[in-house]
Amino acid sequence: MTSASATTGRIPPGAAGAADSRRIVSCFTGRIPRFRFRFFYAVGLLVIASAMVLLPLAYISLIGLVGYGIYYHATENAWIYADMHGSIRIKIFLLLVYGAPFLIGPVMIVFMLKPIFARRVHEREPLTLDRSQEPVLYEVLERLCDAIGAPMPREIEVDCQLNAAAGFRSGIVSFFGRHMSLVIGLPLAAGLPLDQFMGILAHELGHFSQGFGMRLSYVVRGINGWFSRVVYERDAWDMELAQSSQNVDFRLGIFLYAARLGVWINRKILWLLMVCGHCICCAFLRQMEFDADRVATDVVGSKAYGAALSELHILTIADLKAHRELEGTWREKRLPDNVPLLIAGMSQSISPADRRKIVDHALTRGTGLVSTHPSFRKRLNAVERRASEGIFHLEAPATALFANFRMIANAVTLTSYRREFGLKVSRDNLFPTEDLLRQHSQTNKDAMASMRYFSGCHYLFLPSIPAVSRIEPPADPRAGVAKLKKLRAQFDAAAAKYAGYFADYANAQDRMRDLHVAELLLQAGFKRIDTKSFGIAKSSNEAIAAARQEVKATLDAVQPKVASMTDLLKARLTIALQLACVPAVADKLRLEQSPVSEIQKLLPIVRGFETSASKLPIAGRDLSAATALIQNVPQDADVDALYPRLIPILKRLIRESRSTIEGARLVFDGADYPFEHASGSIMMSEFLACRVPSEDNFVDVMMASTETMDRLVAIYSRCMGRLVHIAERVERAVGLPALPATPPAAPDSTAT
Repeated sequence: MTSASATTGRIPPGAAGAADSRRIVSCFTGRIPRFRFRFFYAVGLLVIASAMVLLPLAYISLIGLVGYGIYYHATENAWIYADMHGSIRIKIFLLLVYGAPFLIGPVMIVFMLKPIFARRVHEREPLTLDRSQEPVLYEVLERLCDAIGAPMPREIEVDCQLNAAAGFRSGIVSFFGRHMSLVIGLPLAAGLPLDQFMGILAHELGHFSQGFGMRLSYVVRGINGWFSRVVYERDAWDMELAQSSQNVDFRLGIFLYAARLGVWINRKILWLLMVCGHCICCAFLRQMEFDADRVATDVVGSKAYGAALSELHILTIADLKAHRELEGTWREKRLPDNVPLLIAGMSQSISPADRRKIVDHALTRGTGLVSTHPSFRKRLNAVERRASEGIFHLEAPATALFANFRMIANAVTLTSYRREFGLKVSRDNLFPTEDLLRQHSQTNKDAMASMRYFSGCHYLFLPSIPAVSRIEPPADPRAGVAKLKKLRAQFDAAAAKYAGYFADYANAQDRMRDLHVAELLLQAGFKRIDTKSFGIAKSSNEAIAAARQEVKATLDAVQPKVASMTDLLKARLTIALQLACVPAVADKLRLEQSPVSEIQKLLPIVRGFETSASKLPIAGRDLSAATALIQNVPQDADVDALYPRLIPILKRLIRESRSTIEGARLVFDGADYPFEHASGSIMMSEFLACRVPSEDNFVDVMMASTETMDRLVAIYSRCMGRLVHIAERVERAVGLPALPATPPAAPDSTAT
């Protein structure tokens, strides 16, 4: 290994120009050592690729064997039909025995041939960048390819995935040529500094530098991907065969069930071939990742590339958080206009302590037996052992490579919403990503305020504010301040102890829900359930009843204590909100909008939720039970045997939960939705009526009810967070210190 002295520069964020292009290119201080393809490594990879090709050929041979079996049966076993004797029943039976393979065999062959021609359900459609529009990116990539000895990609494409990929542009058509493409996930460019981003690109282009290995790995990965798709994906044909076997006459259904058995066996064979393929090639594919890491390390240095590998794990968490935010904003028919910047913003909002936890957790994961990538720890160790200084160093955002990053990211975002998520999105549904990031930041602040304010003494379905129609200023503000200080002192003295009671209460409610699910599983005909996960001694109604008595005893013991603390919190929160309506106090809060108008806007939502709070846990429990019933049906279960008991229970649970949730929704009639919406001003009842399900489809009804329930809980939590944020500001304004973010440890409060 050799290393060159690095020239470190700095350019500010902004649009890329010719001057920036020259400065970036000038930061390359040489070339890295060329990758030497080891002879035995090449031979081994060639053997593996050949073995992988044999797996589909073995599958095709199996299809031929089934066809030959039908032919053999037709020619060699005709005596069964020709020499029939005995009663008419025996003749019919022999006719069925002889004729069954002619019905079952072709169905099996069709379903065995189907995977060969199966196409991806969704083809990715990235945006191709033109060189005339992005000259800096193309020029820098040309210099990078020259430095590592890789061919320049013919096309550079971008999408919203948190990934970069190099491959043949036209699949097998480009296999024998050099027509390659590079796909860049824009979240990487938005979330990484330039040197780390260049390391990721160098890794992908490093695969290009291994021309022979790149082609062989294409064969291996392509066959592996095909096996994975045909094993796990289902289509309309599979569903039609399953439904037909249940709906046709019993005598014909026997043959269709036999065909389903054949299809099941076929999938198991495909699964076995897939596992064999993974076992054959995984070690060599992992070595190719190590080789590409070596290229990246030599380009940007061990420190920068090691940081990039760590940052990828943090961006993965940020990506998950961003998609949760998208789910929330789409409830309002609003979506941020720039997903890459949203993911980058979510990454920046993760605290240093949490970032360290994410990386530490990633370091604990090992390499799976059939993993195609080495573990993070092994990759990081290899990068650090190489101790390369790199040939490229520049302090700049990765977006400096793009002439107009925001415009490209906005276009890719809109395309992603429409094509990947299947959403009917227009530009009227889009709003600035910066607004969502500010909202996310405020929501986090409100959530932290709730954690401090309640200090563990809160349960979602226990009202925390009196059901009053309006919050008014206290008649005597001074007396109100004194009362607030007294209530706060009482809370501070009891919070640590009572937090344990609330924890016991919440755990007991969860246990009641689990026992309800277990009981319904037994009623539905499931003979064996996971007793450990449900916390029962055995799968019996007696064991469930005994466990329920224990949980009820816990609830009876802690409920009075929980109720007394909830009453104290009601009084404390109410007087704080009343004081927020006093002009002298409101001026000290420094809120963006008037606390009086915000309180009056949020209060009807909180009051409406808490009016139904006693019923909603039952609806939630029933929906959880229905979901568990569906999820616990094994793929190979005897549906006909389960149907008479399972379906009536499912329909009853869903009907009762829907009735409760619809009743809760009607409570909000006349209340305005308190936040921004793409439609402008809408009513809460409109917001909660997410979609009209088909009443004949109980699964559709369940999904609609679950979505309405989720919206109820989300809007209540958001409104309560804002009210608590105001109340905490009031306490600070009157001289009370903020409670710690992490409440003190509570003593053991387990009820006896």
